[in-house]
Amino acid sequence: MRIVHTSDWHAGRRWHRLDRSDELAAVLDHLCRYVAQGETDLVLVSGDLFDNGAPSAEAFDLVLRVLVRLGACCPVVAIAGNHDSPRRLDALAPLLRLANVHVVGTPRPVAKGGAIELLTRNGKAIVAALPFAPTKMLVSALERQQDDTTAYQRYADGVRALVKHLCSAFADDAVNLLVAHTHLEGAEISNSERAVHIGDQWAAPAQVLPADAHYVALGHIHRPQEVVGTGCPAVYAGSPLQLDFGEEGETKSFVVIEAEPGKPARKSPIPYEGGRRLRTWEGSLDELSHSADELRASGDHVRIQLRLDAPQPDIANHVRERVPNAVVIRVLLPEPAEAQAQERPEAPRPLFEAYYQERYGRPPDEAVTRVFEDVYERASEEAS
Repeated sequence: MRIVHTSDWHAGRRWHRLDRSDELAAVLDHLCRYVAQGETDLVLVSGDLFDNGAPSAEAFDLVLRVLVRLGACCPVVAIAGNHDSPRRLDALAPLLRLANVHVVGTPRPVAKGGAIELLTRNGKAIVAALPFAPTKMLVSALERQQDDTTAYQRYADGVRALVKHLCSAFADDAVNLLVAHTHLEGAEISNSERAVHIGDQWAAPAQVLPADAHYVALGHIHRPQEVVGTGCPAVYAGSPLQLDFGEEGETKSFVVIEAEPGKPARKSPIPYEGGRRLRTWEGSLDELSHSADELRASGDHVRIQLRLDAPQPDIANHVRERVPNAVVIRVLLPEPAEAQAQERPEAPRPLFEAYYQERYGRPPDEAVTRVFEDVYERASEEAS
């Protein structure tokens, strides 16, 4: 049986005011063409189809079209991630089932659809589906107030219990799979994951995963990687696009698994096609003049870190005229020797003046300082 695992599409995500929906459509088109041509028996989508719970019409249309297109080739099982609206996906589930797409929005017991049995062209598959389980589902408010360690352990125990229950549906004559959207201890994040959703305290140990699964399809972490310390292959497929500069250099891929009952599964990554790279360039204005043509022709999304001796007005527009695909422009100024040696004052006005001097290479005008003092006074009154 051939299975394809993809994850973390984040349709509708806007990044530095940039709409990358065309890139996402291109990489998902590549995924669909591979599934159609590769005699695929089953597709697993391990959460975060959307970037938020109320996606735009364009993002909604893209995801539905891709799911239906995949479902025309073989069965699809998709679960909700922490960015998705579980209730919305559950509401869509009956309609999507008509398109051979099985969606699970909220964690549920086996008897209510938590484990899905599918007859594929090459045998039976049982998919235990564990959408994102928010902390409040597994840890009471009282437990969170009493002791942090107890709360974190309670969360890990809750994930373990959910996994154990769902995987009780596994059968000896089937390819047994778990698809889950969760954070496991030891996973390496890419810094594009939002900190509010990622934290080692709420990570479950890898040992919660079932040793008798042929494969565990994981979502939530954007860096493609295999989880160590498990009794079965467990892989974060990662996001199909490099979502932020913390993901520079990562090869984005989906996973192809070959599995049959009673034998170990084999897996291999297939790099996505159609996305644009993210890269950082650093240098002086003169160096940028020599590199501008290459940067522009590359088509990459570029972060430019420009070394200047002093601030220059309208430098961002000047850089973008040369490199229109510059997404972020950061000016690097030398720190004044006096600022390095001096101890920072604690009063608000001297602090502001010191910051302004470091940032712009000159002291602030009196009018600017008065505006700062006025804003600071109002903020202090509101805080008191």
